[in-house]
Amino acid sequence: MKSISLFLTSFCLVFSLNAAESSSSDSMPHGFISGDVSNGSTLVESCAACHGSDGNSVSSDWPKLAGQNQRYLYEQLQYFRDGERNNALMMAVIPYLNSLKDEELLDMAAFYESNETSRGQAKNDEELLSLGTSLYRFGNMKEGIPACTACHSVDGQGNYLAGFPSVAGQQVGYLTTTLKAYRSKERNAGEQSLGPGTYQELSSQIACVPCPASTYLPGVRSRSQYDCLSCPGGTFGADGGAAACDPCAAGTYTDVPGSAFCWPCPVGEYGEGTGNTGCESNPNQSRKPP
Repeated sequence: MKSISLFLTSFCLVFSLNAAESSSSDSMPHGFISGDVSNGSTLVESCAACHGSDGNSVSSDWPKLAGQNQRYLYEQLQYFRDGERNNALMMAVIPYLNSLKDEELLDMAAFYESNETSRGQAKNDEELLSLGTSLYRFGNMKEGIPACTACHSVDGQGNYLAGFPSVAGQQVGYLTTTLKAYRSKERNAGEQSLGPGTYQELSSQIACVPCPASTYLPGVRSRSQYDCLSCPGGTFGADGGAAACDPCAAGTYTDVPGSAFCWPCPVGEYGEGTGNTGCESNPNQSRKPP
């Protein structure tokens, strides 16, 4: 227990020292649409009292949202709104979140991501900082502490594709509270953990990686990205992390495995029903994509 407590302290000191570099929409994962920063700037006014006008909170108890992974923020806002994540400090804004559409939550996330994380100040304790760096990067298997780098990257910037958050530059108080919540299982890693549509190739991780767009995975506890299956003809996968592919809508088709979208039927042909692998001009004639 003493080692775990020391880890919490040293970990937080290390990453309060590093400011996260502002992420850009160029790094967004395939199939993820970025929100409207301008609209988001007006929607976050109710959040400024705790998180700051630009997402850099003043109190150590409140997380910095500036520069944070847009996908992660979007998912967490949905969790809070839909009651899948609970926090006493967030209860006052739940009614407001309930009034917002998914697109507006995405706009809020885009605004926060567009701002730069302010730099923190770590305590002047070289020994503790060295220990925190070692534990973060390499873990301590003897004590059951996994390395954090696989999900949050070597410099703490997170992982866009998987939606893992940046921890660099984060508030010490918030990091400590969050790590303790994970340790006590009060908080879990989110809906992507160990579920269908995800895999994990590394050991000692707290969440799985979503299968890429145009693929699906119906099973759980998969160990490789190669377990993700290409969407069959007549179906598509626009987003990653799917347990099943969606059938092409009426009037569209695809006969190419691993499609992220369906082709519209050309002029003079039609596709009746869903899941079409071709379009028809008459019952005995079909057209395939060029």
